[in-house]
Amino acid sequence: MSRREYTETNGLWGNERSVSPVIATVLMVAITVVIAGAIGATVIDTGTSASEPAPQASFEFEFEKNATDYVNPAGYAPSWGYDMDRLTVRHIGGDDIPSENVRIKMDGTEVKFINRTGYLGDLGSGYEPGYTFKQIETDESFSAGDSFVVVTFPEDEDQPNVAGLNEASAQIVYEPDSSDRSMPIASWEGPDYE
Repeated sequence: MSRREYTETNGLWGNERSVSPVIATVLMVAITVVIAGAIGATVIDTGTSASEPAPQASFEFEFEKNATDYVNPAGYAPSWGYDMDRLTVRHIGGDDIPSENVRIKMDGTEVKFINRTGYLGDLGSGYEPGYTFKQIETDESFSAGDSFVVVTFPEDEDQPNVAGLNEASAQIVYEPDSSDRSMPIASWEGPDYE
């Protein structure tokens, strides 16, 4: 039997047309499994990261340029020789937020803080790009009616990262314990922020 006769009678290469549909079917099944796996992984990942939503809260921002009325707890106004820019942040309604999980983040300047007793934080040290409410106050939660103040001294020539708050922006973010991500809750931009 010659090779030609062998192939014509369904030998090794006998029915070459049947190979093409089998390969196509295997490829379609493989592609379907890969796509289903990718969709499943995306759905599972999205479901776990959204397990702790950001609190719902409203904030009010009050900006004062060149404020000169700071009086410390001892009752006297310090004489540091220049005015400060002040941004007061008030929680005006919504969920209570654990103090260690709410942070003010600044862009365009670094700041210091004044707590409700009048204490100027980080006095004698550098400025920071932001603070948690727990660093500013000792309360366990940041609730409606609570507020804090961040300040800059734009004329402080020893601090290269300090500018006027009018050229800055602030963002209040929630940083859950269960994640390294932060979720924005509120934001503010100074009148000259670009």
